[in-house]
Amino acid sequence: MDAYQIEKTKNFDGIISPAEFIALQKLFESTYLDQTKYPERLEAHRRPQELKNEMLMNLNQLLITMHQRPEMRDIDEKVAGYVPGRVKEIWIADKKIRSCYDAIIKYCALRSADTNSTLIHMAEYKALYTVFRKIQRSLKVIKTINLDHPKPITMKKTVHPIHFEDLSWSQFEWLIFAFVRRLRTWDQVNWFGQLGHDEGEDIWGESGGATYCYLCANYKSLTLKKGKDDIDKLVKFNRVPDFLIVVCGGKVAASINKGIREHAQHAGINNVEIWSGPDLEENIREKANDLLERFFEGISFPKTAPSVSGDKEIIDQLADCFDRPAFTTPFYREVNIPDFGKAITDTIEVLNTGVHRLRDGTLIRNIPTRHQIKNPVLKDKIAAIYKLVVKLRDTFVELNKKKEIENCGCGDPDCPVYLLSDNACQKMDRQREDIFKAFRDIKKDFSLKLEK
Repeated sequence: MDAYQIEKTKNFDGIISPAEFIALQKLFESTYLDQTKYPERLEAHRRPQELKNEMLMNLNQLLITMHQRPEMRDIDEKVAGYVPGRVKEIWIADKKIRSCYDAIIKYCALRSADTNSTLIHMAEYKALYTVFRKIQRSLKVIKTINLDHPKPITMKKTVHPIHFEDLSWSQFEWLIFAFVRRLRTWDQVNWFGQLGHDEGEDIWGESGGATYCYLCANYKSLTLKKGKDDIDKLVKFNRVPDFLIVVCGGKVAASINKGIREHAQHAGINNVEIWSGPDLEENIREKANDLLERFFEGISFPKTAPSVSGDKEIIDQLADCFDRPAFTTPFYREVNIPDFGKAITDTIEVLNTGVHRLRDGTLIRNIPTRHQIKNPVLKDKIAAIYKLVVKLRDTFVELNKKKEIENCGCGDPDCPVYLLSDNACQKMDRQREDIFKAFRDIKKDFSLKLEK
């Protein structure tokens, strides 16, 4: 049952009342749930998250289709939009308007629109959107329940300074590497510390023709000798970077800061930054707060790097990480655009760090990274695949900036409806096919492809 069927079969005495509007919403919501048998299927399903994602995709398509109805298009002399967005603007602009119903009535008066028809179509839209949000929240929100009092309770947290010294050396470098790779678009960035590399640099990156070296020192108080020794190693092995960043887990005295800068400048390094523990914490909180949650709120670290017997096993495990909807679902069918972007970023993360996670941040496993591949030809080809994934992310960001991927305009930051240009869909699909093609070049049994 949809709005058109209601218009044909139900007669109203005059303008639909607020109570009738609410009753219509409940009717549309219950009808949809009955038709899809969602409650029964959810109770029986062994993998409820898969069913929920399927339902979200279905609802997203229904909402997009509803936007195309003539009754849901808002057209004035200057711009064309959609009725839900315009109704929300009216509601936000006037505190005297107390409900969605009142905003719709005002909209119909402004546009001389058929009031009952608009109310019926908006009732269906709100009903489907309500179901969408309920399912979406069930995927993301985990509430703490007091068994004696079933009402959800709110747990307040006090934020304390981060004690980086609680991390082992490898864990600290892993944190810095995960943070560094988010700072800019890298041509390449490598974590050498994990491989026992001893030419001075812990993390080395190249971006836009410039080289960056990150030296990690997880001391409670950094010493001048430690800083000088690491810089001398860079000079000894001819690894002098354009930018040197010394990252500390503890305090850095002003005299130590000055001494390291002067020593670096004598070595020919003019661009030097020194991050103390508080500097590091504020940088991460500002730009990648989820890393603090990941590294300090319960996700365990492997005691050693995952063991593998050879390059083939590493490539097999890296290839498995692409078996996810963000890579196999045609872009026009993507159900959650913001989560799509995060899934691509997470894939870049697993290629670099071996941390494999779901879109919602859930840790799946730790696997070897691309840096552990020994065969130089295979290593270069995986590096090329890594760059293709980075290109995919950059294209996604660019298309968003150009409004070729755009929220419907209703003003709700959580609205699931996005408008996608044909060019955006073609580009995103083509670039993912390029990634699959590159994998097939090194893994003959690689079978992933975009779904039909």
